[in-house]
Parts: sequence; structure tokens; C-alpha cells
Amino acid sequence: MDLAELCAAEEVPGEAGRATRLPVAAPDGSPRRLLVLGVGDSSPAALRRAAAALARAAGPAGDVATTLADGAGEDGVRAVVEGFLLASHTPPVSGRRAAAEPAARRLLLLGDVSAAAAGVHAPSHDGSPTGPGSPVIASTGR
Repeated sequence: MDLAELCAAEEVPGEAGRATRLPVAAPDGSPRRLLVLGVGDSSPAALRRAAAALARAAGPAGDVATTLADGAGEDGVRAVVEGFLLASHTPPVSGRRAAAEPAARRLLLLGDVSAAAAGVHAPSHDGSPTGPGSPVIASTGR
């Protein structure tokens, strides 16, 4: 699959905060969904918007793996984690019967992020080792 060709055919926008679900035939063991995110100018603010769009597009349950922070540096990694976690938050609703506690979900950052993430302390980080080449995991901690 040529991702650039598929994005062009689906007219995927590039502005930050835009998520597009691409049609893919997923063989067993493959991701169930492929979301392409616009990152705009790749600034921390644009990455935060893109990560928030990822959290909303992925839905409320299940783990999410992304290369969104690949090579983004410490500020970019922090922005991706913040955007994802903030958009994943569901505020309590007053005056209603308590709903079941939502399942925890994790954000798995793939690519060149482990060195940059050394200075990023995400809420509810699960403490996974982050050596060179290791993925970085942030959890909603639900």
C-alpha cells in the first residue's frame, strides 16, 4: 500500500487537528483502523491539536499506537501526550446516576521519541522502560 497515493486519492487535508479514516483491508493481527492526521506546521500547538483529534477519532476505548511524535523533540512529545490525554478525559456529569468506570486506554508513541520523552512526565505514565528505540506509553489511568 502506498500511503501517499492513498492519502491523495482520499483527499486527506493536512491542517492540524484533522483526522481522516482510510479504508484498509486489515489482515489478522493488523490494526483495525488507520487514521491519518493533519499536523499543520508540526509546532507543539499543532501536534497537540492533532493528538486531540486522534483521541476523539479513535473513540473512547482501546489502545492507540501512533508515530505522531516521531522526531518531534521533547516539546513535541509533551504536546502529543497532553493533547491525547486531555481529549480523552470525560468530565463527571452532576445530577446523573454514576456510569460505569470507562476502561483504561494507552497511547503508544512509536518512532524516535524515547530520548525526548526522558524529560516528559505524563500523568499516569506506566513506568515502562524507555531506552533507545523503546516505545513510550502514556495511560489515561482510568
